[in-house]
Amino acid sequence: MIFLAGRQLVDRFTLWDISAFPADVRPSLPLTALIAVAVPALAVGVALGVLRKVAIEPLGVVRRAGQGRRRLSWRLLPPVAGLVLLAPMLAGLVDTDGQLARVQVGGGAVLMLMGVATLLPWLVEAVVRRLGAGGLSWQLAIRRIQMDSASAARLVSGVAVAVAGAIALQTFVAGMESAFTDETGADLSRAQVTAELNEGATPARAREISGRLSATPGVRSVTSIAYTDVDLPDTDNYSSLVVGSCADLRELARISRCRSGDTFIVEGARDEHDTVDSAEPPRPGARVTAQGTGWTIPATATQVKARTLPDGSTWNRTILATPAAVPALAAKPLRLRYFIDLDQTRPDTGELVRNTAAQVSPLTAVYGIREVRVDSKFSGILRGTLVGTVALLLLIGTSMLATTLDQLRERRALLAALTAFGAKRGALTRATLWQMAVPLALGLVPAVLAGTALGVALLAMLGFPLHVSLTQLLVTVAAGAGVVALVTLASLPVQLRLMRPDGLRVE
Repeated sequence: MIFLAGRQLVDRFTLWDISAFPADVRPSLPLTALIAVAVPALAVGVALGVLRKVAIEPLGVVRRAGQGRRRLSWRLLPPVAGLVLLAPMLAGLVDTDGQLARVQVGGGAVLMLMGVATLLPWLVEAVVRRLGAGGLSWQLAIRRIQMDSASAARLVSGVAVAVAGAIALQTFVAGMESAFTDETGADLSRAQVTAELNEGATPARAREISGRLSATPGVRSVTSIAYTDVDLPDTDNYSSLVVGSCADLRELARISRCRSGDTFIVEGARDEHDTVDSAEPPRPGARVTAQGTGWTIPATATQVKARTLPDGSTWNRTILATPAAVPALAAKPLRLRYFIDLDQTRPDTGELVRNTAAQVSPLTAVYGIREVRVDSKFSGILRGTLVGTVALLLLIGTSMLATTLDQLRERRALLAALTAFGAKRGALTRATLWQMAVPLALGLVPAVLAGTALGVALLAMLGFPLHVSLTQLLVTVAAGAGVVALVTLASLPVQLRLMRPDGLRVE
């Protein structure tokens, strides 16, 4: 019911410019049925396991057996079994596209994450047993964990497992990044924004637009390119004709000598950043057609080499002409492209340029120039991973807060008694912080190891380069620690209220 109610409100929230419609939040029916059966079964199994040493009697609940030291042997079985399932795939002995591979990956991942939950209680008990010396708040916290290390481990185990899964997923995604990103070759020292107007503009209109962009606050310089498509003779391919001054043409090609009436042909091999779909470069003396007007390329046209534009593109096999060389075409509306150099000390300059471009024409497209291009689908995966991790940690934090408040109410008399005997509230508050911080720090150790190992295993299985992003790892660990810190801070007001003298009253 909570999910159905919250689903209707999901479109009202935006996280990092990401939002969704209620129809997008639709769980899988088989997984929903599996959860509906598995969660109650697990709850009953955990309850039976916890209550096996407890006797329910009329006089109260009595713990029958003392807590012995936890054994490590059986706790190593889940992570070892997970590694055994993933090992054949790492060695290339299993077809990664088959159904068996999917079962192995899923089973191995589940067992690795289970290993974090099973190892955490033993790790907390083994480490805390050797701690003790310190201030009053430290001793109160450590003694409390020593008396009931299972509760402390259970409290942070959800965060540890979530952090392990997030690290594994982010490691896998970071390793795939090289397959979905490429260097654009952009030179951000020349321009940071490009604007395009494909509807066409006359020379006078083009000069007006260039002047308005140049007058925008924070704009250092504007480089304009006016061009149109030309049909090549005896072929279905086309080229581009750029019309501009010698200064404008030098932005596209390496031109040493230029004067009014000159024409140039940019030579060069086709590459991935080429904007012209021409198999062969135009030839001097060839007859071409642009906007219904025929024009003969002068036989004196000079061959020049292309120059990389600020966005990393090159205009190979393009015709460059000064207005005097093509008077009929120069007077017609041409498509416009601008490269704009901004003052980087003013963070609002980009938005001001967008406002000016929108005033010029609603059809003007403004793009930021980037040195690295990331595939849009891959960017969506990155955003989805981030949002999913944050949502999961917040959900776990909500559960932790409810559990923490219940534990504080159980210790109401103890807190009130300590305060009545002179213990400072600040010391008891710091003890609560230590009581949460120590198990969390211990839980993040197996979480980082298991998550990194699982992520590397997935990368090796699919043949991607092994890469561990320390930045993303630290961010994920910090997010997990931040959730625990928020839960602790949120529980402090309740703890301070329980320290009052009326907490000694017993019904």
